[in-house]
Amino acid sequence: MKHTENTQTVNMAEYRSCITLLNVYQDALYGCCNNVERQSRCTRALNQLSNAKWLHCHRANSADVQRFESACRCLLQSINRVSPEGQLICAA
Repeated sequence: MKHTENTQTVNMAEYRSCITLLNVYQDALYGCCNNVERQSRCTRALNQLSNAKWLHCHRANSADVQRFESACRCLLQSINRVSPEGQLICAA
């Protein structure tokens, strides 16, 4: 990962907590009752992804990094399955 002035270095607990949070946001998208709730959760999930992309942990091993990248990728895929109006988009 290329470090920039925006990079935020975190400890292992914070790094792993972020992985858990990304997974929770992904799960929450499918537990929504309606389009308004889903739309709101997508906005919060996008904000979390935006913050997560700047995180770095010096002590993270390759498995941790892989889990982090997978959580980011899966959350983004889930967000992309929701229309701007909050409707679930079926993959063809």
